[in-house]
Amino acid sequence: MTISKTDILQRLSNIGMGSVKMLDEVKTNSEFIDAYVDYAISDEKYAWRAAWVLQHLSQSNPEKLQKHSDKFVMALNSIEIHGHIREMLKIILNLKLTEEQTSEVFDSCYQLLQNNKMQSSVRSTCFNFLLKVAKDYPELKDEIRIIFENIKDYLSPGIKRGMELRLQKEILTK
Repeated sequence: MTISKTDILQRLSNIGMGSVKMLDEVKTNSEFIDAYVDYAISDEKYAWRAAWVLQHLSQSNPEKLQKHSDKFVMALNSIEIHGHIREMLKIILNLKLTEEQTSEVFDSCYQLLQNNKMQSSVRSTCFNFLLKVAKDYPELKDEIRIIFENIKDYLSPGIKRGMELRLQKEILTK
């Protein structure tokens, strides 16, 4: 059975289908995973929903998406909708990246984090990625702290406080 973009669009645009049913479908059929990935990295109207479903899959079964890591990393810079960017980053956070992929996503997150027009939720997810990388590359900790100091006044109070707490836990106490 070949799954087309139309099949995926029908599922994503049908709110009544529900996220649990979509997630069950992708968990049990690798053809659905491939089709959802292709849709998620596109600029289609409901691509963010496909990324949202895959983000949930990546939490429990990241190995099912691992072979697509290059696609997610490459698509990151071409996505313009903030919520779509956030969901793609959440997927990427759950994957094992090569050093080159990590570097590319780090650079993207660095740019997105400094963009004051970017939604706070995207910036927070970028910050989470930078902190994750700093666990493997501790020499980046000071740079991440400086980045936070430069952007903190442009964040919503809740996001700012959450980032401060994560920064204290991950960087300042170690």
